[in-house]
Formats: sequence, C-alpha cells, structure tokens
Amino acid sequence: MTDTLKPEDTAEQVEAARRFTEEWLERGKHVISESLQSDLRTILSDHARITAELTQCRETLRLKPSESLPAGVTRLTLQVESAEADSKRMDWLETKTVNVRDHARYGSFDRFWAKPSGGDEEDLGPSDIREQIDAARNQESTNGR
Repeated sequence: MTDTLKPEDTAEQVEAARRFTEEWLERGKHVISESLQSDLRTILSDHARITAELTQCRETLRLKPSESLPAGVTRLTLQVESAEADSKRMDWLETKTVNVRDHARYGSFDRFWAKPSGGDEEDLGPSDIREQIDAARNQESTNGR
C-alpha cells in the first residue's frame, strides 16, 4: 500500500474518467457498450463507498488533514505502545517502596510514601501508589499549583 490513500487522489482520477466518458458520448461517434457502462457505474459507486469509508477512518483516527492514513496509524500505534510501557512501569513501581518528594528551592520535602501492602514478603500486594499519585495531582489542580 502506498502513502497516497487519500479520497481526493482517487476523486481526481474518477472525475477524469467521468469527463472522458461524457466527452466521448457528446461526440456521438462512439457508443459505449452496456457492459462498459455497467463497469463505469460500478467504479463510480465503489469510489463513493471507498471515499466514505476512508473519511470515516480518518475521523475515527482523528487524523490531521495533511496526515496520511498509514502515518496516522503509525502515530496511534506508538501512542498505544507508550501507554502500555507506562502501565508496565507503574505495575513494577507498585512492588517497590517509593518516597515521592517535592522539589524546593533549598532541598526537597516529603510528598508521600507508597509501599506494597501485606505482611510477608512473598504475600505482598501492590501498593496504593496509583491512588496516591491521583490524589496528589488532584490536590495540585485544586490548589492551582
């Protein structure tokens, strides 16, 4: 598949075929066979369907007007992979004891501690770091920080 999968590209080709057909018929020198007329109708209806599907894909993927379909799919794939990697990082961090600190002009101060829950080292469950991060972010947004 090439990077030219845009509705406007095929629209130009179909329009050129339509103009050619109209000119050909206007001259009256040639008669288009029924099968050729049928083929042209099929091409035009397929073009309309494909254009609608491509437009829907572009809208669903929220592609920029200048962005091709393959480039948009690549961009979205990278975003999904990045989100998955972030989730794996947080899963790993839940198994650790974490001290989150705020930077200050002279040093830093504790924000919160998060550590795995449970008693025995083998029975440790995930920490509440995700909830604490969400609470800290909410507090910052309400305090205007």
